[in-house]
Formats: sequence, structure tokens, C-alpha cells
Amino acid sequence: MKKKIINSVLCVAFVFLCGVLATFPVKEEKNKTTKAENSVDIYRPQPTELTPPIITPPPAAAYYLLKNEENTLLLYEILGEDRDIIKKISINTDILPHEDLVKLRQGIKLTTAEEAYSLIEDFSS
Repeated sequence: MKKKIINSVLCVAFVFLCGVLATFPVKEEKNKTTKAENSVDIYRPQPTELTPPIITPPPAAAYYLLKNEENTLLLYEILGEDRDIIKKISINTDILPHEDLVKLRQGIKLTTAEEAYSLIEDFSS
């Protein structure tokens, strides 16, 4: 009879322990890689309303204009619609060759300030 009681107590204790152990969470072994490392995110942009691009004209390139007006050489810097006098030199145009005078009256277009100052030096020397 003692054996039956001991067996019954052991059986109840076993069931009790099994019930207690069942309430604890089971630890899972973690793999060396996680799901985030194995997954690939695919970029799917949201549909948006198309708007036309804003087109701005490129800035106008600056150039220089050398003109003769009443025995004065005028050097203009021209940028788009803006026209500024950046140099004014009085010279005697009587000594210049006729073809140079014609070009100066019409205006000589130059791409750089260095070219313009070099040409002014040529005319004034």
C-alpha cells in the first residue's frame, strides 16, 4: 500500500511539474541569420500625379562690344538685355585706318574682357 501511495504522490508531482513547465515559454534556437537579413524589400513607388518640368532658359553668355562714338572708345559688357559701359577712352580716331573706323562704328563683338582690353591697347597706341 505504501508503494501505491508513493506512486500516486509521484504521479501527482509529475503532472504538477508538467503543468508548471507547460506555462513557461519555450526558448527557440536563433539562427545565425535573421529573417530581415534574408528578406528583400521591393521598392514600389506610390503613383503620383505627373507635373510638367519647369524649363528655365540657360543664362545668356556675356560678351563685350567695343564701339567708337564721337572720338571715344566705349567698351560695353552685354549680358542678355543688360548693357553696361565698363571702359571709356578718348582717342583721336583720325589716325585710325578707315576699315577699323567702320568696324568700330558698327561695334566689334569680343568674347572675353582680355580680348577687349588688348584691342583697346592696339587702338590707343
